[in-house]
Amino acid sequence: MSVASFGNRWLSDHNPLIWQSSSQYVAPCRAFRIEVGWLKCDQFSDIIRAGLAPSHSSPYAVSPLDRWISQWKMLRRTILDWDKFKRVSWSKLRVETKARINTLHSLADSGTINEAEFEELKSCKRVLDKHYNDSCSYWGQRAKMRWLKDGNRNTRYFHLCASYRRKINWVASIQQNGASFIDIEDIAAAFREFYVNLLGKEIKPLLQVKWDLIYESPGPDLHQLDDPFTIVEVFEVIKAGKNFKSLGPDDLIMEFYKKFWPIIMNQVLDILLQIQIDPGIMAQINKANIILTPKAQGANEVGGFKPISLENSIIKFFSKLLANRLAEFIPDLIDNMQGAFSRGRSTLDCFMTAAETVWGCHPQSYRALIYINNLYENARLRVEDVLAAELYVIWYDLDNERKKDIRNLKPRRSVARASLRLLRHPTPRMDVRRRLKSSSASAVRARRSASAAPAPRAQASDALPLPIRHTNLLFSALFVASLVFLMRRWRDKARLSVPLYVVGLSEIVAIIGFVASLIYLISFFGITFVQSIVSTNDEEDDFLLSPASAPVSAPAPAPVLCSLLSSTDSASTAVKVPEVTSEDEEIISSVVAGNTPSYILETKLGDCRRAAGIRREALRRITGRALEGLPLDGFDYASILGQCCELPVGYVQLPVGIAGPLLLNGRQYYVPMATTEGCLVASTNRGCKAIAECGGATSIVLRDGMTRAPAVRLPSAKRAAEMKAFLEDPNNFGTISLVFNNSSRFARLQSIHCALAGRNLYMRFSCSTGDAMGMNMVSKGVQNVLDYLLTDFPDMEVISISGNFCSDKKPAAVNWIQGRGKSVVCEAIIKEEVVKKILKTDVSALVELNMIKNLAGSAVAGALGGFNAHASNIVSAVFIATGQDPAQNVESSHCITMMEAVNDGKDLHVSVTMPSIEVGTVGGGTQLASQSACLDLLGVKGTSPESPGANAKLLATIVAGAVLAGELSLMSALAAGQLVKSHMKYNRSSKNFAKVVS
Repeated sequence: MSVASFGNRWLSDHNPLIWQSSSQYVAPCRAFRIEVGWLKCDQFSDIIRAGLAPSHSSPYAVSPLDRWISQWKMLRRTILDWDKFKRVSWSKLRVETKARINTLHSLADSGTINEAEFEELKSCKRVLDKHYNDSCSYWGQRAKMRWLKDGNRNTRYFHLCASYRRKINWVASIQQNGASFIDIEDIAAAFREFYVNLLGKEIKPLLQVKWDLIYESPGPDLHQLDDPFTIVEVFEVIKAGKNFKSLGPDDLIMEFYKKFWPIIMNQVLDILLQIQIDPGIMAQINKANIILTPKAQGANEVGGFKPISLENSIIKFFSKLLANRLAEFIPDLIDNMQGAFSRGRSTLDCFMTAAETVWGCHPQSYRALIYINNLYENARLRVEDVLAAELYVIWYDLDNERKKDIRNLKPRRSVARASLRLLRHPTPRMDVRRRLKSSSASAVRARRSASAAPAPRAQASDALPLPIRHTNLLFSALFVASLVFLMRRWRDKARLSVPLYVVGLSEIVAIIGFVASLIYLISFFGITFVQSIVSTNDEEDDFLLSPASAPVSAPAPAPVLCSLLSSTDSASTAVKVPEVTSEDEEIISSVVAGNTPSYILETKLGDCRRAAGIRREALRRITGRALEGLPLDGFDYASILGQCCELPVGYVQLPVGIAGPLLLNGRQYYVPMATTEGCLVASTNRGCKAIAECGGATSIVLRDGMTRAPAVRLPSAKRAAEMKAFLEDPNNFGTISLVFNNSSRFARLQSIHCALAGRNLYMRFSCSTGDAMGMNMVSKGVQNVLDYLLTDFPDMEVISISGNFCSDKKPAAVNWIQGRGKSVVCEAIIKEEVVKKILKTDVSALVELNMIKNLAGSAVAGALGGFNAHASNIVSAVFIATGQDPAQNVESSHCITMMEAVNDGKDLHVSVTMPSIEVGTVGGGTQLASQSACLDLLGVKGTSPESPGANAKLLATIVAGAVLAGELSLMSALAAGQLVKSHMKYNRSSKNFAKVVS
């Protein structure tokens, strides 16, 4: 029997008896290849064609029936249910067969069937007799192949391995006939000897097939076995499959095919017909790649392993079609629902076990991927074929059960993840054998220059004089040596009755070394592992302890330019077709055809800049419109991967202006504003000048708390009221706070406000979030509380983690009244001469305008939080410049502007009250280079080392101060009648910017 290695394509054909070994293989793999054919019934060597000989296609006979069976051989992909086969009473079956033949004789005598039909049935009778009577027949030898037994009893351990994914059960050593073998060749020989003895004969290569021993005179109706498949036949297989278990072509569940059959039936049939007429595919159906799985844990003998075959779903589906067709001629022999795999086992289980096997044998080989024949290769489809795209799109809408299973998988290594992607989304270019060297992971890494790679993140271990692995070893040795020395000394003191506190110089040195090494091991050992956990579980908190003054590594520059999209001359208006390499051309064509999802390009290529360029070119070909005005180069796409933007094709350029200095609370700030509205920065700058001339403004944070309000449902309104009382009871707040605060180092629960709507309960949690805006932080805390509440309210049903009582990105009275994020008030007194000299108006006009416009006018409009002139203008501009969430401008712009005459009507008191400014200085867009620079300009970059949360509060006060300046300037322009004039001057241009290519 041929023994093969996953990493070497199942062994060489030249010397299949030898298990190939290599320096990179640390242990033999458990992979075998067995090829079984429906061949002669009197010789075992023709019944079992093992992989000892070079692979070759079976010869074709003359008749269609012979050709069909020679291609398919013994229905290897439709193995009978072993338990059912084992319970068959052969004598009873022979009696039933004889009775059937006698019935046929009587039918023939009565003239019910014609002579040709009778001769055909007689030939079937001879087949049945030959299979059931001869002890050396196919079924007799089949009974000896006990390693092919099916059933949960024999495969339970396999399922456990596939479920837990932590068992490495490759064959490291084996025992046979009292001898133990660890050498690769000896193990291979032991397996071969075992199976030869089991079968009773030496396995020989297949040389010739004598079909007349099985079918001596095939009737004319048997020609239909070679007919093309029909839609009815295909749909019969689909109807027989279980909705969410059986898989069809492209690994799509049967529920999909049943639901969308009228739409896709013709395309599915075309694919199957292409497979049917391809002799190479029929040869593939007769190969079984066998994986050895132990029958019980700890198996160490040859007989303790059971081979399991790995198949792909298209072959399984195709085999059921053939089984149904053959069942018409040899009844009761075939269970047409027994597919290519053993019953109860999924493609995913087999695939993951194979992936683990690879890693058991090739732990150092990154590219040791499992090759699975996919739909495209089997059917020889073109990448432009429509079916792939349709199946792919609808799979996401329907196959929720299978997607859930896939999401629950946690492969231990990246190769398993890559193998899962190969299984779920096969493409013609993902064949491991044909993969170009330049597309390998190592080649991708080699293409990246040092300047293009993102700067490594600072770690505590970087400050050590030695690499961390050396210091770990040094302190570990010091810890063990000191501990051993002290234990021996204390044992001697106990024997001599010497007090332990009496120590010598050597003991003092040992104690110091012990304490130092212990501190090091607790603090630094495995620091990389600790940091990875922290960054994974709490992305926002990860940056909150970094001092603002500490140098933070800037994002890496953009990757090296590739020739996919050449830069265009800014003065040129002609659309230039980008130059595309042959490798990129193939990927672009696959994306355009829908065979390669656009969202996996970054992961597949390992180069974010290149992925954006390929996606951009694919978009140009699909839409027929070039994005020549949208820049591609000059941006670090790696910095946004996984956190800021998906599927990038470029970046939008926004001008950033500076308003200021804004004199606020005794300090000057230059406020960055990203906007495309003319006059906005100039107007705000004028307001800042007026405020500075009068001694500055004062801004105070009244409240700081981000909110999240889940919606839950209880069996009755009474039960909901009980839960509301429980949450609002001050005696329970301490316990709930502990549960909530465990979610983060900075989250601190402040209050819980509840509201009922029938039996639905809305709980508005408010908490401080440090220098982060805090949406993710508060959501995690709320989830902890919901899990805790289930203990006291098991009948509670969580409808949504957000029930819109928060309320996020929507104008809501709850935010206007109770506040959300930072509630800030900012005020200033503007002297009369400044109002006249800089603002070009007077105090009484401003007071009257504010009352009529901002207060009465907004009330007439039914405004909610909109009692201002244009607070949203300033908030949006500052948010975009500093990396805040622009959508939260909705509630952050809630503002009421007040203007009063003071000091006997000479001076103007102006203030803005903003209850819901939602800002942060860490996380999200604040980490981008441009936005980080703007935060640094304001002095609020990162977190505050002295007082966590201080930087975010300061940013909120700056936003309120900028709004105050903007309100003051715009209201003055309106009062003086300057609005239209200024906009005509600064907000209009005769230049055609559409022709300017960036």
